[in-house]
Amino acid sequence: MVSMVGGNGESGRGTVGCDAILKNQDGQRARKLAAARGHKSTAKACRRAEKTRRSTADQLWAVKLYDFCTEHQSTLRDLLALRDREDTGTVPTNVFLQVM
Repeated sequence: MVSMVGGNGESGRGTVGCDAILKNQDGQRARKLAAARGHKSTAKACRRAEKTRRSTADQLWAVKLYDFCTEHQSTLRDLLALRDREDTGTVPTNVFLQVM
């Protein structure tokens, strides 16, 4: 669930790409699974990642937008270039929002 730096969770820093508060099909979070299996340091790292996720929830949209734009970069560039009538490299805000 939560990818940890170094692979063993010792650093306690969750990496971008996975939501730390997601639950599996049984309704359990990564922290609970780690604790149940006796991985105390990993459970502690998951707890820190959960706290960080909760405190930055209002910024999550920016990460999702960045991921989307990175994934669809070539398509977005083509669509925006078609709407750049004056060939300035910029488009009005309303055009940008329509493309998104």
